[in-house]
Amino acid sequence: MATRFIAKHGLKSNINRLTLSEGEIAIAYSDDKSEAEIYVGGNDNTPIPAAGASMKTKNQIFVVCDGDHDELKLQAAIDSAPYKSIIYPVGELCVITNANMKSGYGMTETNNGVVIPLKGGMTLDGSMCDTIMFKNTNPVAKQYVFHLPEGAKMQNVKFTEDTDTVTADTVNPTVLLAQSSSQIISCTFYDIFSTHQFGVSTFEMSNVLFLNNVIDTFAGAPANNMTIEIKIKGNSFVMGNKFLNFTQKEQSLGYMLQALTVMFVNNYMYSFTNCSIDIDKKIVGNIFKTFTDCSIEIGGEISDNEFTTITQNTEGPFIYAGAALISGNRISNVKINSANIDFIECGSYAVICGNYMQIAAVPASGQCNLISASSHTLIADNIFRTTASVTANADFSIIYSDGKTVVKNNVTDAVSIGTFGDTCVVDGNVTGW
Repeated sequence: MATRFIAKHGLKSNINRLTLSEGEIAIAYSDDKSEAEIYVGGNDNTPIPAAGASMKTKNQIFVVCDGDHDELKLQAAIDSAPYKSIIYPVGELCVITNANMKSGYGMTETNNGVVIPLKGGMTLDGSMCDTIMFKNTNPVAKQYVFHLPEGAKMQNVKFTEDTDTVTADTVNPTVLLAQSSSQIISCTFYDIFSTHQFGVSTFEMSNVLFLNNVIDTFAGAPANNMTIEIKIKGNSFVMGNKFLNFTQKEQSLGYMLQALTVMFVNNYMYSFTNCSIDIDKKIVGNIFKTFTDCSIEIGGEISDNEFTTITQNTEGPFIYAGAALISGNRISNVKINSANIDFIECGSYAVICGNYMQIAAVPASGQCNLISASSHTLIADNIFRTTASVTANADFSIIYSDGKTVVKNNVTDAVSIGTFGDTCVVDGNVTGW
């Protein structure tokens, strides 16, 4: 029989009195609780020490979950734990609800409570629990599932929302509020719904380390709830994460992801539909794959990223660049399926250099542009690759600008590099390559 985390716990001196069935485990503490050993049930219901399962337990607290309002057990452990303790939920399934809310440690804003409120410097480690599931049994606005105050850490947690009680029609809590110098590492969040509250984020972080996490299957606001679903700010470091299967009813409802003044490095973003994104500061080495009718606003530096399988069916740019440096990116399999679309729209003082762009389709008729450039934009040393169907459309321009744009030393297999006003400088470009 596979071992289940149906666990008992007590002092090691009492272990011989314990009946432990096959498939159960026990955590046995020393008298001063500074050490612990794990025992498994034998075929004669006697405890057998698990090999290599002895551990030091100073500031380590093991909370055995049984699936019945496990937030009460976790809250009790957190309340009594000393500074810098590590809290381990133990079990196959830890079920937490918002029936027993607590005030967040150090929270100053008005709120209706937190399910799991960590203390500053404390760690929640999910490595001994298969899944933490949240059930929305008391839908009230301005609630939080996890709160990480300054210096707290959340790691190895696999979290999901119960899709019977957390839906597109319920008022849902913020999943994570993480504050200055906190860390979220190697966690998975899946089957996540928007809070469905005006101006209330589902994930909110400031000045944090967000490293090697997964957010998978996230349904943003369905209607009339303008908000920022994932809000990351304050010089946060966002690296090595996977953002998968994000959907929103329409872009105008707000940003699915807003990451301002952050290092956004080596993240993988896959399967986004109707989503708006706003990223600013340094965007390096990321992969953006399979985006449909989405938009990305960028500022700062965006370099060495890959964009692939990007489809635009509705008006509006896929990339809007303010005063940004766009360099060394690979943008491929771009499909523009409707007229009046500028795939990349540049504000003043944008620089687009050294990129590779491949356009797979444009509409049969109607004006559209790969790049629409405003005043004082520099576009140089790029390669623009098109298909036969693109070059046959006289209304399509690789670059369109009506004022003070410098376009130099670009290469394209299209018959023309674009359409320009009299104040533009267009020099050294190669067409029909």
